[in-house]
Amino acid sequence: MTAPTTTNVAQGNAHVGVQAGVVHGDINFYRVPPGSSPEEEFALGLKYLDGRVRDRARTLIEKAVARGYLTTEVQFYRLIALLSGRTLRQLSDQELDHLEAVCAGLSRLDDHDEWAAGSSVIIHHLLAPAGVAETDRAVKEIDALKQRQRDEIYGHLEALLDGAMQEAMWRKSVALAESQRTAGNRLNRVWKFFHPTPAQPRTLPVRPAAVPLRDQLRAGIGAAAFTLAVVQMIVLVAARGMLDPLLGLLAGLVGLGAFCVGGAERYYRAARLRAKEAEIRPPRQRGREAPQGGFARKMDVLFNRYFGRYVPDGTDRTYWRSQTAGIQRHLRDELVELYREQRIDANRAAWLVRYLVGDVRRQWEQDTLTAYRQALRTPVKAKALQVGGLALLALGSLWFVPAVVTSAPLAGAGWILLAVASAVPAVRSSFRIVAERRRVADDQAEREVKDAARWAAYHRWCEKLSDKPSDTEMAAW
Repeated sequence: MTAPTTTNVAQGNAHVGVQAGVVHGDINFYRVPPGSSPEEEFALGLKYLDGRVRDRARTLIEKAVARGYLTTEVQFYRLIALLSGRTLRQLSDQELDHLEAVCAGLSRLDDHDEWAAGSSVIIHHLLAPAGVAETDRAVKEIDALKQRQRDEIYGHLEALLDGAMQEAMWRKSVALAESQRTAGNRLNRVWKFFHPTPAQPRTLPVRPAAVPLRDQLRAGIGAAAFTLAVVQMIVLVAARGMLDPLLGLLAGLVGLGAFCVGGAERYYRAARLRAKEAEIRPPRQRGREAPQGGFARKMDVLFNRYFGRYVPDGTDRTYWRSQTAGIQRHLRDELVELYREQRIDANRAAWLVRYLVGDVRRQWEQDTLTAYRQALRTPVKAKALQVGGLALLALGSLWFVPAVVTSAPLAGAGWILLAVASAVPAVRSSFRIVAERRRVADDQAEREVKDAARWAAYHRWCEKLSDKPSDTEMAAW
């Protein structure tokens, strides 16, 4: 496989500043909001100047001046923006005329503050020819400025002068860079610049209850047929004046109800356990891999990386990977389904992959990864209801059925057969219907817990990235 390459050719006087196949971090392109004030335009121009987008910075600053916003700070930055990174020889005739107009305008400003002092140093020492003897004096006057003005001059105007002054300026620029090398907690923050904005967490919606029509028909028709058969058997027994067998019928119906309650509980827990086991069962070998470069393949890479990295203490890596292969496949498929159609880069969901893998490791270390097995064990009460109900149904039937047959052999046998034939499929279908409705309720409860945990992890990660360096800081570093 050939690795992708990026080609960039610079011709003439052009040069390649940054060339990248993939760029992470926040690269800002600022927009002037409609109806913005001159002060806002000026502030936006400073942001572009900090980002070394000098032409755009000059345009915005001059627009603010044209709209009447003119202070000593504005005049200082007019000079900085016009001269940043250039020598006087690189200025066009029009720019030189503009520079002369800016310098002339400084004499009309009455506010002699730190900004006016900075402008004065630029005009008298950086724009005027200076000999070697003037170098020390110029450097001293620059150093006497406030830090903001001093840093702007050293950061933008080092190319303005030649000879001894340029060497002095260069030494000051290097010293400034050295002093700022670890400023702003750089060592602990610089890595955050390369992390993309995290995608918000998502969880799969709960699958709605899906009860097949055949189960609905079996439960409904079976219950109706069973009720009809029981009523007819009561009529046959009552017509002969035999009331004692009705106690057997009542006992049988109570037993049938208890059997249904206990059996439904046992059926649901068994079905839920099978579904949970399927989530952690090692996957079968797939016939084909996800397409190269696609979202699913990138998810494979992320899960393989973090499951290989987050190995629980004291656990063999190979054993850990084999035992969690099913969980990895389940989580990977979930994220692919959640994010693939949303045009989200896989790296924006990497934080969620790390959280999920870390959560699996935590459960492994706490021995709670298969805690559902204990939680889904059938309670003794449910087993007692099912077994006891079945026994009571059998005793009641032994008491009631002979009386029905004695009352009307042919009709009684027919109604007994109808009761049995309708009750069996109706009970089985009712088990599945009840289990499906309980599954929706439990899935919704689990989803709420999972969603809350993911949002908590998301907010923790956003808080960790909250002091991500800006473009300006990264450019300075």
